[in-house]
Formats: sequence, structure tokens, C-alpha cells
Amino acid sequence: MNTQTLRSRPFPGSVTARVWEIADDLLQCHGTLPSGRQVVDAYLAEDPARNEGTAFTQYSHWKKAHLAQSSPVQPAPAPQSGQLYASADGSLTIPAQFVRHLNLGPEGAVYIRATADELHLASPMTELRKLQALLAPLRRPGQRIDDELIADRRAEAARE
Repeated sequence: MNTQTLRSRPFPGSVTARVWEIADDLLQCHGTLPSGRQVVDAYLAEDPARNEGTAFTQYSHWKKAHLAQSSPVQPAPAPQSGQLYASADGSLTIPAQFVRHLNLGPEGAVYIRATADELHLASPMTELRKLQALLAPLRRPGQRIDDELIADRRAEAARE
């Protein structure tokens, strides 16, 4: 590992330091923590032969170091309202400040829900958190559902 310590920056000019620089630039540009995918995509765009795994690892170290700082960056305030524009084929264009607020990549998915007269947009992370909250009452402390599923599959295979 080419870092002085886990929470200190990599040596200047190193390949791993470039991941940290990209993450810093995206943070400064957007005012919110960039996603690992955004950082890695920017890193690989500079040289596709680079190692994606190394980039994700360095992003993880950067994020831990950033969050450990005493004064973390406050997220940008949520935009309150705006307009979507429909094209002739029915596609909608979401203003950039909303895309940044939802922390979407250049081709990020947006979940949409319609009521009688409104559309609601949500980021994938928001939808995941809602699903986790919905399923939380089903969790049994100290028991993992994947372990139970694996045991069931093994028992089924042994019966065959």
C-alpha cells in the first residue's frame, strides 16, 4: 500500500493519490460526497488500463479520512422546486441541481412513483432505505437470513 497511514493521504504524485485528487475535485465541484462509481469512472476515463479495484479501495480510504475530519462538509441544501421538460418522445429532462442533489451519476437511475396528479422522484439509495425500513420488523436479532437460505438449499441438495 502506497500510503503513509490508513487515514493520511497517499504520497503526492502516486497513482493512488490521483484517486484522492479526483474525489476532492468532485466534492468541491458538487458540494456533496461523490459516489465511489463517480470517482472510479473519472479515474478510469484518464487511463482505461488502470485498476478499478485499486480505485475503489482508495476511494474507500479517502471517504473514511474525509468523514473522520472534525468539520465534515455539509450537504448542499435541497433545491425546493424546478421544472422538468418533456420532449416529443415523452422523455423528461431533470435540472442539474436536482441530479446533483439525488447524487446520480451521468446515467443514474431515478425511481418514479405516480399518484393521481403528481410524480415523485427518488434516488436509488432513498428507495433502498425505505425498503430496509419496511423489512426491518421481519429481522430476527442474531440471525442472518442468508445463512438460513444456504442451510435450506444444502438440506434440499442432500435430499436429492
